[in-house]
Amino acid sequence: MDDNYLKALRVARKELEGLRQERAQLDSRIAKLSKSIEGLASLSDNTDVSAEVKTKLLELEISEAMGLTEAIRHIIAASYFGISPTDIRDNLVAEGFDPQKYSTMLTVIHNTLLRLERQVEIKRTMTFEGERGWEQVSK
Repeated sequence: MDDNYLKALRVARKELEGLRQERAQLDSRIAKLSKSIEGLASLSDNTDVSAEVKTKLLELEISEAMGLTEAIRHIIAASYFGISPTDIRDNLVAEGFDPQKYSTMLTVIHNTLLRLERQVEIKRTMTFEGERGWEQVSK
């Protein structure tokens, strides 16, 4: 392979990694602002707890190219309240993830949630309806 191609490949990979880190920082900031807005809205009696608002994706575009784990991170970060595994699945399907690609999509989601919990990225909580759910760990 030509050295120019290898050099271009290294540069492209480095840029991609930088962009992924930048996106992660932006997503984290969006999640923190969402929680701040939620708190401020409740203090000002300006709350809307409809199903649409509770799982709103805050204009985060989730695609299969992102990967399932990253998409789950985005969905949890964008949720105003704790979100259940079934709501996560429904959001993934709504955003274009094909459930047929997984023999049991909920099992994959549960395993991903447990792994993210072990990595202290998320924690168990309750959903707005009182079900078991997950939320992002504040950093």
